[in-house]
Amino acid sequence: MQLVRDGWVSFVGTVYAETYYDRFYFRIDEETRVLLNNSVSRQSFNFSLPAGTHSLQWRYAKDDSLSYYDDKATIWDITIDGTSYAAEKCIPLSEDTCSCFGNATCDSATTRMSLNTCH
Repeated sequence: MQLVRDGWVSFVGTVYAETYYDRFYFRIDEETRVLLNNSVSRQSFNFSLPAGTHSLQWRYAKDDSLSYYDDKATIWDITIDGTSYAAEKCIPLSEDTCSCFGNATCDSATTRMSLNTCH
């Protein structure tokens, strides 16, 4: 994900897991920022993100032994701020289609003439 300015990521989550064995992770750029290994009721999380490229990962890991509770993590209300006003351009996808960002518009005739020219 590319942030064009400083921003943040927030989400709400719950975990119903076997204490100490099952885990919910949230990572930013391969760094674990949330690690929950027991049941947690609804909780909000918010992390600052500097402008630039980032990788966000939500993961639930279940061990092979016992099952307690629902053995799950639930996340919702994911918000990522800092993506507004991204590059306003089009990227050619094929000879006659392109994908546009921001306020840019694609002209399939122009795209057919030159894959390097979408506007």
